Order: sequence, then C-alpha cells, then structure tokens
Amino acid sequence: MKTSDAGKYTCTAVSAGVATSKSVTRVTIKEMRIVKFTRESVTDYIVVKRKLPAMARLTVCLWMMTSKSSSMRTMISYAVPANYNEMILYNHHKTLYVHVVGSGWNSRVLVVDGQWHHICATWDNSAGQTVIYKDGVRRAQGSLKKGPVIKSGGSLIIGQDQDKVGGGFQKYQSFVGELTGINIWNRVLGLNEISAMSKNREIPASGNVLTWNDVISGTKYGQVQIIDSCKK
Repeated sequence: MKTSDAGKYTCTAVSAGVATSKSVTRVTIKEMRIVKFTRESVTDYIVVKRKLPAMARLTVCLWMMTSKSSSMRTMISYAVPANYNEMILYNHHKTLYVHVVGSGWNSRVLVVDGQWHHICATWDNSAGQTVIYKDGVRRAQGSLKKGPVIKSGGSLIIGQDQDKVGGGFQKYQSFVGELTGINIWNRVLGLNEISAMSKNREIPASGNVLTWNDVISGTKYGQVQIIDSCKK
C-alpha cells in the first residue's frame, strides 16, 4: 500500500490459522501483501532476484494457506548446478517436507486444511538437526545430513519445484494456495522469536538473507496474483 491508499478497508483478522473476525476500519499503515496461486500449472511462479549466500544454518518462515493435498506442492525451491534439491519446502499429501542439500525429511506436520498457518523450518549443519514450528509451537524434530553447507548463488523460485536450475517444472509439483511473509535467516531462530512472529501475519518480519519484499519484487510468471488482505 501507498500513503494514497489510506481509507476504509474490510479486513480479516487471522491468528493461529483461524479467521477470527472481520471489520471495516480506516487504516493508514502499510500491510502485508499476499501471493496467490490459483491453479495447477508449469507457468505460474516467482523468480526471486536476490541471491542467497552460502549457509551452514538456516531458518525459513512463511505464512501459507492451501487445501490442495494431492501430490507434491512446492512453496520454496532453491537449486544450484550440483544439486537441484539444495533447499526445498513443500507439502505432500497434507504433511510438510524439508530438503536441505539433497537430504529430505517428512515432518508429518499437517498443513493442508484451507486455513492460514505460520510455518518455520530451522536447520543446523553441525548436527543436522531440523525443527518444524507451526503457529508458533514446536511440532517436530528430525535429522538431515551433518556438515554440508548450502551453496550460494543458486536459483530461488516460489511456487514450483526445480528439476533443473531455473526450470524443469512439473504440474503436479506446483503450489496452489496463498503465501505471504516468506523470510530466510542464516541462523537458527529461537522459540520466542518464532512464537512472536506467529501471532499476527500483518506484523512484518525481516530475514537477514531474504525478506518478503525481495519475494514480491521478483519476476512473476503466468497468472500469479499479488493481492492485499484488506479490501477497500
């Protein structure tokens, strides 16, 4: 939103995945924008221009809403020439999966129910420990490979899985739903930080490696929609 967009809006309040209330109010603040993927396709996605650095630790956080449970649905895909699965976050038959440097894990955390959820995944290469948080609560812990480092300078795409750098998309792997607030840090965030972020999706976070503004300023393809959660 710009200053000129100030006025009366109908807003939906969301907390821990539940739309709690609607109201008409006059707003003067900037709000989060939402990326909407409306269909299965190989043409709808965002290419993020900002390049990721090499990382030995990682936190990825986002807000997501989807009811599409069949097959593999990819929110974030990061590929480098040596590994097309350098870092992926996706849901498969309703549960959340994480891949880091080619090593994958099914967290068994349910995310496909048509409600908004705040999701964070953390990873530390010293022990390979990976943790999933859903709506500010630690829900699962697993182990991926110890020691590898996520390589820098790869291709980061939102809404599709890369089977080659920058492409190789499959329709059944495309994300269908809504995303907002994607941020990446090169450190492991703690429970208190993650819990605070999960309280309200209109409160912006800011990753030190990637911010939501980096995502929505990326190159959009197909019928990707950028919408506001408040409607005038």
